[in-house]
Amino acid sequence: MITPSSSNDNLNEFDARVFIMIGQSLSVSEETEESICIIQSLKKSQEDYQREYIQKLHQDIANFEAEKAETVLNDIVVQVGRTGILTPVGILDPVKLAGVTVQKATLHNMDDILRKGVHIGDKVLIQRAGEVIPEIIKSIETYPHSRDFSMPTACPTCGMPIAHVEGEVAYRCPNFFCPDQVKTRLSHFASRHALDIEGMGEILIDQLVDSGKVKNPADFYRLTEEELAAMDRMGSKSAKNLIQALEESKKKP
Repeated sequence: MITPSSSNDNLNEFDARVFIMIGQSLSVSEETEESICIIQSLKKSQEDYQREYIQKLHQDIANFEAEKAETVLNDIVVQVGRTGILTPVGILDPVKLAGVTVQKATLHNMDDILRKGVHIGDKVLIQRAGEVIPEIIKSIETYPHSRDFSMPTACPTCGMPIAHVEGEVAYRCPNFFCPDQVKTRLSHFASRHALDIEGMGEILIDQLVDSGKVKNPADFYRLTEEELAAMDRMGSKSAKNLIQALEESKKKP
């Protein structure tokens, strides 16, 4: 009779998948003593695997404590995302954190700022874990020169009046053609999470949008090698490689 790994062995993902396949292959008419034993073994194997996985996950989280540092919040600016949502970003005195120099940290939204009691000019506590964007945890000290922050009433990029529904967290720029929204949508389209167009970075996208050459993803594929080579920090070789990367991206699902 087939049995799972002994209790002294670590059940791996392959073991679990094997027993899942066995269990799925058994029909009701095959409920013999041996098949029932297999199903019971399967259930125990799945439970053991899930328990070990959760324990390991909790241990990894405990070992991966975010690093923290104190610095001064010099200003709060607003960034417009690809869906139009405005996100406050803190401008900090440069500070070393998790091996890098941090000068910006997210504050998520206006409710987050009010909850943490953060003011421009405060000494604040920030944290960063792995590749996660640094965030401001709380205000440590508020000085006489510190001042409150309020969300703008107009989009800082296109000037369109900001939309905000009472009771909701989000503040939005309703202009679908807002340059910042266009840039962030295009950056997402070209990122490794989407079509992964090598060489199509944020700096180049900013230039292409500002120059009016690109307004939507389809415009990427109308660019010529000469137009790309004329952009800052580009040359004929980089332009040629980017045109090739654009062609390759057409084959991706």
